Amino acid sequence: MNKFMTLASLVLLACQARAQESDYIVAVAVGRNDAFYRVAERLAAHRRGKFVSLDIGNLSAFRDALRQKPPRYVAVVLRPEQLDYDLARKFLAMATQVDDDPFVDFSYGFVTGATAEEALAFVERGIRSEQTNREPNLGSIGVWEIGRSTEVLSTFPSCNQSIAHLEGRLASPQQLQNGERDTQFIKMFLPKLQGKSVVIFGGHGYPREVVGGPTWKDLAGLRLDSAVALNIACYTGVTETWFENDWKDRVVRKRKIPMSESFALALLRTGVIGYVAYVCERPAGPELFTDVSALVSEGMSLGDVRRRDYDKIVLGYLGNGANKMELRPMTDGQKIDPPKDIAQDFMLESGTGGILFGDPALVPFKGESNGAPVAVKVAHDETEKRLTVAAEISAGHLGYFCSEPTASWDGRAGGAMKLYTKVPLPAGYVSNVGIQRLERGSLALKSRLVWAVESDLGQRFIHLKAIFPRQEAFLGTVRAEFRIQLTEDRAKAVFQHADPPASTPALNASQLAQEGWQLWQSGRPAEAIPKFDQALKLDPNNPEIWNGLGWASLNTGKAQEAERAFQKVLSLTPNHPAALNGLGQICLAQKKYAEAETYLLNAGPQAPAAWNGLARLYLIQGKFEQAEVWARKIVESGQGEEGARAMLQAARDRKLSDGLRVIIEPP
Repeated sequence: MNKFMTLASLVLLACQARAQESDYIVAVAVGRNDAFYRVAERLAAHRRGKFVSLDIGNLSAFRDALRQKPPRYVAVVLRPEQLDYDLARKFLAMATQVDDDPFVDFSYGFVTGATAEEALAFVERGIRSEQTNREPNLGSIGVWEIGRSTEVLSTFPSCNQSIAHLEGRLASPQQLQNGERDTQFIKMFLPKLQGKSVVIFGGHGYPREVVGGPTWKDLAGLRLDSAVALNIACYTGVTETWFENDWKDRVVRKRKIPMSESFALALLRTGVIGYVAYVCERPAGPELFTDVSALVSEGMSLGDVRRRDYDKIVLGYLGNGANKMELRPMTDGQKIDPPKDIAQDFMLESGTGGILFGDPALVPFKGESNGAPVAVKVAHDETEKRLTVAAEISAGHLGYFCSEPTASWDGRAGGAMKLYTKVPLPAGYVSNVGIQRLERGSLALKSRLVWAVESDLGQRFIHLKAIFPRQEAFLGTVRAEFRIQLTEDRAKAVFQHADPPASTPALNASQLAQEGWQLWQSGRPAEAIPKFDQALKLDPNNPEIWNGLGWASLNTGKAQEAERAFQKVLSLTPNHPAALNGLGQICLAQKKYAEAETYLLNAGPQAPAAWNGLARLYLIQGKFEQAEVWARKIVESGQGEEGARAMLQAARDRKLSDGLRVIIEPP
């Protein structure tokens, strides 16, 4: 007998089954006479939660208390000086130890503020927000490798609706003549984020600032009332104490900033009801963009969204051969070694530093049961004792939702993508799981599988992750079919499995180049240049390393160095598409349009990134028919954002507006 249900229906039933048994704990890390204790009392009264004392120096005692009756939510009330990366890691590891499976066992968030009054106001805003039904709209400000700051109105990809997205794209200081941040644009744009229900900050960061973007000072007077804020920038969750890797001396340095200068505490003062940020170097931006969908489209709580992100980190450790996630403490002077595998030793490790400020049970948006971008259907063959899980995601969602920063492909960090889902299990056990098919459009994809079973408040789930090589262009829907064999025999039960990753290469020219590419991909091209330089000393005739040096140089405003690197690539590998594209982009920026056209046309057949340059070039020249061809290719490939659609419309209208010209024409 076959039974078929969508994942949304299955999860709804599972949640209804455990809703009556759900529990809420307020973990109090302060004494009764501390002003922050009032914050815990207010939160406990609202959620009818139970008080449990939390000694942050002895989390094992807290874990043992939770084992008596595992909760669904835990709100940790503490002073800001108590929160740092060391505590975040220790608490995350402890949260996986309440039961026997490797996953996080409850949703949690940290509740604090610069003062007890600000922390109490933070809680009160969350309580009031539950009485309103806000429509999702998105605002962001981030630092881009562009020569001129600009404002862009686009849309965020969502399954069943189009979410308006107002973007403030800041020119990086390296791209500006004075080498400083664009304070005029920051001052003009930040007030436009007021009224947005989700706000994102992007770029590199430090505890006081988004580098090249807003600082704690810029947040003064900003009102982000009832918004949820997500910050992709490093260290922007730090409240006072932070840990920085000193790569010169190869040790960890414990540092402090005045709490009055903390970006995180200043942000909590703006009126937000939730804030997700990193207390360390961030792993990768796209992972936080999946949180936007989980909040506004799927209607998940703040804590459940963060818990899902943590579970992906756990799967990352399992995928690298661990049986569970084990994290070492952070201490001042601790020795560090250069990462042998960027994905495993850096991206995965730093993923443990993402934290939620806020009430974990708070649901900011209603969402829809079928709002997830990954569409999942589950068929249960009771006769064959088998589950078939069919999952698919459209091309337009691949960039955000299939990013895989925690795994490598063929030893290349940044070379992997994933299709992830979690489905409820029927009674019995799992004996085997396999990927029956994984394809993009009609093209079969190589893959490796990571899966594990989770028990959660009387329900059982299986986490499934298919890892596949990063795609050059997102040209079709990705579909996966997992087959899960069930058994009633406990002796045949298997609880987790990971196909082995490729062997980790030694730290050599290839590895140094991988580190360079990873830094470049995470928006840190200046830091990538030394990596490529070191790699070239070991392998001076490797065209891919020269190509990396070219792009890192170009994105830091060093056009001459970039041009020399790209020409070196062509001397080693004639017709190298990425180098041709790079030279085309340089010529386009220098208004050498004839040369740009030659380079970009030669790159176009194998380098989709050149299509944007060709569309821009032909629009600037008024060659609308040619511009339409290339703009259409971008949009139809699934790579296009609002800017590509705007170029396509301009080409069709045979008219380039002044506003679009300012964006696409070199200064």
